[in-house]
Amino acid sequence: MLLQHQQYKGGRKTVCVSAVLAYFGIAPSDYRYSYSERRGKNIWPDHLYRKGYSSRLIKGSGKYKGKTFASFKREVRSIFLDGKHERAALGYAVSVLGKENGKLIGHLMLLGTDGQELVDTAPEFTAAARVMCIRVIRRR
Repeated sequence: MLLQHQQYKGGRKTVCVSAVLAYFGIAPSDYRYSYSERRGKNIWPDHLYRKGYSSRLIKGSGKYKGKTFASFKREVRSIFLDGKHERAALGYAVSVLGKENGKLIGHLMLLGTDGQELVDTAPEFTAAARVMCIRVIRRR
């Protein structure tokens, strides 16, 4: 399922990123793609910024890098409820990396401030995938 993304010259629009952006009221028709081949990086945080949101990496989230999402989820409340991030947070975008049909692919999901999954388009893939980074989403 995750391999079925829209490919464009210069980038691609992924199902998981489109679902996360839609949660914040940004329709897939509002942007051309969410990953830039030319820049070699995800540009979905730019789309959030244009619509009045900020997206920042959580300091110290590197200690969770490489853990499976299932094991990360057991500890998730400790980092989200430490008081520093929760005050103005609307949610947490968690990037994971895993394999589907032998191909390494990335996936994005959105967690609420209590650690509940708000948006996950591929829950069967997510459990075994490895956490890459965590971003806090706030209103600017």
